[in-house]
Amino acid sequence: EIPRELKLKLKKICAEHKTTLYILLLTIFSTSLSCILENKKFFIGTPIAGRAWKNFENTIGMFVNDLPI
Repeated sequence: EIPRELKLKLKKICAEHKTTLYILLLTIFSTSLSCILENKKFFIGTPIAGRAWKNFENTIGMFVNDLPI
């Protein structure tokens, strides 16, 4: 769990840059990972909603796609 004071600072940064906490943490993670890895080319997948077509509105089930970033 993120300490309250740190979380407030991160949220302030997000507000200043008009982004979300998820994107900020993803950026921190990917930057850290690129410093650790010798191979600088890598992808991080993030889930996105997968009900893009109207035909699937009444279908039961979880539709999630991975978006490589």
